[in-house]
Amino acid sequence: MDEIRQVNLDLGSIASKLGVGIRRVAAFMAIGINAARSVTAESLVLDRTETNFRFFRDEIDSKEVTEAAYEFRAWIQTNGLRELCTFLEHYLADMYICAAWLQLSDGGKVSSAATVPTLPKDFVRKGVTKKLELLEKEFGLTAPNSHFLATFWDARNCLTHRLGFVGREDLPEGGDALVVRWLGFEMWIKLEGEEPRLLPLDLGEGIYAPNGGAVEVRVVERKKEFRLGERINLDAHELSEILVSAQQQCGALMQGVIKIAETKGITSPPPTDKPEQVGTKTS
Repeated sequence: MDEIRQVNLDLGSIASKLGVGIRRVAAFMAIGINAARSVTAESLVLDRTETNFRFFRDEIDSKEVTEAAYEFRAWIQTNGLRELCTFLEHYLADMYICAAWLQLSDGGKVSSAATVPTLPKDFVRKGVTKKLELLEKEFGLTAPNSHFLATFWDARNCLTHRLGFVGREDLPEGGDALVVRWLGFEMWIKLEGEEPRLLPLDLGEGIYAPNGGAVEVRVVERKKEFRLGERINLDAHELSEILVSAQQQCGALMQGVIKIAETKGITSPPPTDKPEQVGTKTS
């Protein structure tokens, strides 16, 4: 083999880039939802130093303010899903190029006769669903629940092209609803002498357990269906779970890339984004 160079794939940077995207969605969601809680009639109108156009009457009633706050909150959350899908597209493209280089390599070295890998047209022009299909078909890359990522893309298409109102184009063949799936997390507590019960998101002042007990985190499959004409709506906690679920599935895909590398005689510690910055918070 005529050696031209050693192939260096920075998987850590790829994982970090996805982490930046997820934190970006989480930050924008928090800023927007917190702002939506404090919408007033005055906040619906820009100062005249910004523009002299006015889109509301001089007297804005409380109903208009409430509607604007509700729509803004919904807009923030649905745009979070669209933003996530954009980062997923970039991540899957990186996975494809990494896998293609590894397929060409022998111990991390590539023949001078090898063609530099590029993304095929089908991969570039299609969304997350097609990208996942091509990764599995060409490299055997998949994750236990990677098909969940495809449902995020389905919802993204509806949000982008039909303002989130489910049309016939959004319904799967033979189905009557657009379905979004992800892995969620529930905290359950079992106090001595009591049946297990689901803990609320906000524990308030805590739980009194005079006789002790045990807390367990359960991973559950979530499914949310939106039928023809219904509007896609995901609340803040659902979107947060979707962000964590997406990162987990992407991590599983990267483990697949690492396994391909190992078959080529390339070994390296698995990359990690900063885990303390993404996930659930306990105290």
